[in-house]
Amino acid sequence: MKTKILTVVMIALVAITSCTPDDNNNSSGATSGIVPTKIVSTYSGGQVSTSTFTYSGNKIVEEKILPAEDISKRKYTYTGVNITKIEEFAGPTFSAFGGKVLTYENGKVKTVTDIAVAGYNGDLTKLTYAYNADGTITTTSSSINQTTKVETANGRQMRYTYTAGLLTKTESISGGVVGQVTNYTNDIGKNPAFKNVLGFDQTLAEGNLRLSTTYVGSSNPGQTFTYTYNAANYPSQVLQPNAYGTQSKTQVFTY
Repeated sequence: MKTKILTVVMIALVAITSCTPDDNNNSSGATSGIVPTKIVSTYSGGQVSTSTFTYSGNKIVEEKILPAEDISKRKYTYTGVNITKIEEFAGPTFSAFGGKVLTYENGKVKTVTDIAVAGYNGDLTKLTYAYNADGTITTTSSSINQTTKVETANGRQMRYTYTAGLLTKTESISGGVVGQVTNYTNDIGKNPAFKNVLGFDQTLAEGNLRLSTTYVGSSNPGQTFTYTYNAANYPSQVLQPNAYGTQSKTQVFTY
């Protein structure tokens, strides 16, 4: 899938427009194309976490994570073909734990705003997207006071550069000065796991099949990712090192 913005995983994500029942369902309810139904993550310390995904057609409805950790469930809401809200829940009882609200303009993400977490009174973060003439995307960060609702720019930006539709560079910018620059290489010609999930190509979720990460001007050695693919050229397994180059996680995909 071509990344435009978060994270499975990870994922960056108005007043929310209400969705009709049809907004979360396609006409047939049938899934078209391959979509992941389970991802098992095994960490270098021996911990195992399993994410299971449910869909309505090609729209993702929910991700459940066991054993329940900080985030135990994510719920997705669509307006048309766009993901407009990602709600996060914590623990075995799925207590509300924030998330993101997305707005769109001309079919592209315009803003991504935090959902308040119960008991947290600090500022919320809002990102505003600009689609530049040179093909880059810039996000500008602002803070929203939960009490006064006043929005204040904080001078922080990120600039995303794409080559043939794939993310190849990010730059952090503070006060107009470029700071950390990160370069990426990608496995071209293969199919990202969430390629057929509607809306993911608009959320700047981590969708590329990333082969390496290099931090410019840093002593950090970067990361190298290793993939195994199934017969349809979707990843069946990926070894994901941490930011210091040592293996930290192995993910196995079921479709």
